[in-house]
Amino acid sequence: MTTKNKQRAESLKKIIKAARNIFVKFGFSASSMSMIAKEANANQALIYHYFPSKIELWKAVKQSAINDSLMQPDYGSSHTETFDEFLSLVITNRFNFYTNNPDLRVLIAWEKIQASYINLYGTKEKYNGIFTDHIKILQNNKKINASLDPKLIDALIISACDAVFDLVPYMYSKSEIKEKQQEYLQMLKKILIEMSILYDQ
Repeated sequence: MTTKNKQRAESLKKIIKAARNIFVKFGFSASSMSMIAKEANANQALIYHYFPSKIELWKAVKQSAINDSLMQPDYGSSHTETFDEFLSLVITNRFNFYTNNPDLRVLIAWEKIQASYINLYGTKEKYNGIFTDHIKILQNNKKINASLDPKLIDALIISACDAVFDLVPYMYSKSEIKEKQQEYLQMLKKILIEMSILYDQ
């Protein structure tokens, strides 16, 4: 790596780290490029040089967090051949992923509050869900009901998975949370697997 490229990589790393700290604390709307520049001890013009907009920086922060985790974007679901395997892997890996990456979980929570008026979802310009492509493959292989919209199946699974963080922790005492989260995940797998509407008709 040349000196110039090394400096660029270091600048990007510093900016993304600073942006991550600010976004996690204040969310998207209340954060500004000037706040991020101050946190990074960098010129605001330099940030705009690498990231033309705050949205681009937000998505870069998310992508960086995913890359740091070494987790595949689809949680490894593309390697499954049956709906049972798919659900088991997705539910387990998604839970472990967010448990081990609390900052990313906070960013997702901010998105739910603020993405109604701006496209913050995903890490690319167009968000089509996380598992939609593999759900289509399972539908083609007659493992999932092909008459159902794969994006809606994706949304159903993601929203159901998120309740383990969004709701369960607030329903039980601190000493019960971990046990009840695991109980919820097992119940979720069982319910989704037994939902006959999801299977090929």
